[in-house]
Amino acid sequence: MGWWKVTDVETGGISCKLPSCHPGGDIALHGGDQPADIMGNAISAIDKAYQEKWGRHAQPDELRACFNFVFNGWRRRVHAQVPPEGAAKAKAKPAEGSDSE
Repeated sequence: MGWWKVTDVETGGISCKLPSCHPGGDIALHGGDQPADIMGNAISAIDKAYQEKWGRHAQPDELRACFNFVFNGWRRRVHAQVPPEGAAKAKAKPAEGSDSE
């Protein structure tokens, strides 16, 4: 299983120039064979559901809408649990003029 640097989120562009194939360091976004295989299987299953219900393949915009629907729910659940940077500091320091000063 390989991993790579994501160079373009919109197109799924990747770079496998060393050392970008090795996660870590200053690389902000990573892609990999395992996540790609999982996504490929999910897309195939969704497409199969469209074929069974509508007798045709899913349209690209239908797949995007399905992804966004699920992704946005996941993002709200997962990222609601992780405070943004600086939130802990802001909570620890009372606001000016508050009763706790």
